[in-house]
Amino acid sequence: MGLGFVTIGLLVAHVRRTDSTYRSQAIIILIGVSVPIITGLFPVLGISLMAQRDITPIAFAISNVIVAWGLLRYRLFDLVPIARDKVFENIPQAVIVLDMQLRVVDVNPAGVLLIGQEKQVAIGRDVRDVLAPWFHVLERYLPFTGAISDEFEVGQGAERRFFALSITPIFGRDETQAGWIAILRNITERRLANEQLRQQSAELLVAKEIAEQANHIKSQFLASMSHELRTPLNAIINFTEMVAMGMIGPIADEQADLLNQSLASSRHLLNLINDVLDISKIQSGKLSLFVEHDVVLKEELTFVLALIEPMLHGRPIQLVTEIDPDLPIMSGDKRRIRQILLNLLSNAAKFTDEGTITLRIQNQGEQVLLTVIDEGLGISPQMQTTIFEPFVQTEDGVKQAEGTGLGLPITKSLAEAHGGRIWLESTLGQGSAFYVALPIKREP
Repeated sequence: MGLGFVTIGLLVAHVRRTDSTYRSQAIIILIGVSVPIITGLFPVLGISLMAQRDITPIAFAISNVIVAWGLLRYRLFDLVPIARDKVFENIPQAVIVLDMQLRVVDVNPAGVLLIGQEKQVAIGRDVRDVLAPWFHVLERYLPFTGAISDEFEVGQGAERRFFALSITPIFGRDETQAGWIAILRNITERRLANEQLRQQSAELLVAKEIAEQANHIKSQFLASMSHELRTPLNAIINFTEMVAMGMIGPIADEQADLLNQSLASSRHLLNLINDVLDISKIQSGKLSLFVEHDVVLKEELTFVLALIEPMLHGRPIQLVTEIDPDLPIMSGDKRRIRQILLNLLSNAAKFTDEGTITLRIQNQGEQVLLTVIDEGLGISPQMQTTIFEPFVQTEDGVKQAEGTGLGLPITKSLAEAHGGRIWLESTLGQGSAFYVALPIKREP
């Protein structure tokens, strides 16, 4: 009999500790176990409910009915509560269960680590006392009137932490609210990473603005200097031509040679200045096209060939042209299309010591393909990735050819401004082929 009362005492203690959500189930088990024990005490106390009859079987029958009702009503011994308990104990987020008076009913191991108190100490206490260091955060959500989902920050400096908070009401089987379940997830690492990313983005934006401003100033300076240099240089070229042609007076052969060298150097310098001016316009976004709709490529080519022939005069280089007989009339900037052809041919002439340079122009329906093939130095695979960037030359090109490395970048920009593109094929030591595709009718 004493053992029975010990059992009842243990069950009562368990009922008191049980979460309110499962307290009804615990009470049913307590009643079911207690009925046979208490009725067994009646004969000892001289209490007789039914004269001359043993009521123990009746007590066990009542106990069985109570337990059976509990099994059906509350699904006692079901695996679901066990599974939920395992999830509750092992979930990495801190979970705190509160009753309607905001007292802690249960807390999982992650929650114990968060609040810094043993589970037995926290249970039964007001959550505002348990989370006293965070009360200034908690009070903004009080009183709880519904589901809450938010993020908050606690601590300062090295102790600064961020949490995602979710508070959800708990309802019993009769649809009345029994309490609240609060879930806290530490999101410090994510928030700090986001803050660092935002800071880096802001720093990159500032750096980008500074770089753009510096580039703008540089482009303005180059444009200004180019204009200032071109004016006196054109005057020098014009006067030198007049002297070389004998318009000022007769000159000796030796003087004529010196004047021609001076003219060649002056024109080369003028070309470099024009390239710098063009690249400054491109980099500042001020490059514009004067589009005409009557561009005849054969006429533009005649003009370009007249300029390129002096570069090939006296050199063991043959220029071959393969022109499609039915080239269409195009839309585009005539001067810039001539510049594309001239840049490609002069580039081939610079890097070819001997052999053949082939210019091929093909009608491909909606576009015209310009191809310049040389048998010169060729370009390494590494250099091919940067050859269209400003001021880039091959190592051999620096030693053997004059220029600034602006011709191809300008050609690329002019082709793209027309709605076309440029690409190359090259093998080091075997020559190169440059291709420019230009649309026949340029998109507005």
